[in-house]
Amino acid sequence: MLGGLIAWRVMRLRAEGESGRAGARLHVRMVSWFGAITVLPALVVAVFAVVTVNLGLNAMFAGHVKEALGSAVNVAQHYVKEHERGIIGDAY
Repeated sequence: MLGGLIAWRVMRLRAEGESGRAGARLHVRMVSWFGAITVLPALVVAVFAVVTVNLGLNAMFAGHVKEALGSAVNVAQHYVKEHERGIIGDAY
């Protein structure tokens, strides 16, 4: 959102520069530098937060999820075998 606002401001300043307003080129340069200085740290923090949270949640829940899925597969296999026996018994 911040990047969008800065891009909008730069586009507006460029339009003013084409109209011949004095100092518009310097203003565009200053807004561009300010935008880069403010957006880059926000992106670095966002990437760091995503990686940290992803690794933390993965470490916390990986064992529990594997155990739950293993149990679910085991129950499903027993269910299928039981019904297979019942169908074979009904067929005889």
